[in-house]
Amino acid sequence: MTGCTRWDCWLAIIREVIVAHQFIRTFQLEGVGKAEALAKAVLGIARLRATRETSHVLPPKPETLLTYS
Repeated sequence: MTGCTRWDCWLAIIREVIVAHQFIRTFQLEGVGKAEALAKAVLGIARLRATRETSHVLPPKPETLLTYS
């Protein structure tokens, strides 16, 4: 995996976490709603990593596999 691909992957993951927290703050989610929003972000990140692991190549736009990005 080249440096740019790795950088794109990390950038997509960091953006996903930031946008998930912005979503939680915007809609003032608490309790189960907050946990569900964070779980969806984590599952999106896991989906991105699983895709990279199985095919050894990221899609052209890794953000398409993430929930909030």
